[in-house]
Amino acid sequence: MSENNINETSEIPDLVSHLSEVKNVRKIGSGSSRTVYLLGELGLCVKVGHGSLIGMPERRKRIVKSMWKDSLMYEMSEMWGFGVVPFTKFIDSRSSEYECIEFIIESLDLDVVVREAFLLQRYVEMGEKDVSLDLAHAQKAIFFNLITGRGDQIKVNSVINPKGKIFEIDNEISFHGLRGADGHWIMTHSDFKKRPIESNLVEWVLGLPEEIQFEPNGMDPIEIIAIQNQVRSNVLQLKAAIDQVKGKRGEMSFREFMTAIDVLTRDERNRARKKR
Repeated sequence: MSENNINETSEIPDLVSHLSEVKNVRKIGSGSSRTVYLLGELGLCVKVGHGSLIGMPERRKRIVKSMWKDSLMYEMSEMWGFGVVPFTKFIDSRSSEYECIEFIIESLDLDVVVREAFLLQRYVEMGEKDVSLDLAHAQKAIFFNLITGRGDQIKVNSVINPKGKIFEIDNEISFHGLRGADGHWIMTHSDFKKRPIESNLVEWVLGLPEEIQFEPNGMDPIEIIAIQNQVRSNVLQLKAAIDQVKGKRGEMSFREFMTAIDVLTRDERNRARKKR
């Protein structure tokens, strides 16, 4: 493993110096609106909006907003100690890092249109196909996905490093209501659903704060408040589900836990309908 990948979630000191050392750029992924480039050998990649967005200002705004939410997911993972999202930073046009990335893009004449912001992320080295999965760490990833209402929980949006730890990437579809973990690919793992949830992890989740504060970074303050309120709601429902299952027996599997989640969210939907 390269030196840059020793700790996938740690922040990078003196990021500007790192970026100024980029000698070459390689495209490693592309979607309908964004392309991902690996920046030299630094263990960093950058997501940029590409040329299909010309003349579409509203779509450009959505791309910038999704990059910002992707960065928030990293902040939340670190603030609450999950450690399941690689270092991710929203780079807006006011930052010195932005100037470095803009210089790289200009010098290589890349097909980039959305220049209002970039998303910088640590590149996580993927383990071999037969790497032994760290199931305890995977349980933390599931709890994180639940609390953040993360969508797109398919396998290509997770990376398993050489130590078997899961890291969640492409997190822009997030901060929705509590979502079932059955949508996460890890739930198809033969041993995962039946495996008891680590007791220390359960107590740790019960001790999580119910409030979280994000830096605005130029985004709509009303949207930030809405995200913070949604996280609070998800945490409260998560703790209620744990208390419900723990009251019946000392340990629980994710299968039992998700059944309790489904009951709680269904009851919540029914109450919301009656209020209309």
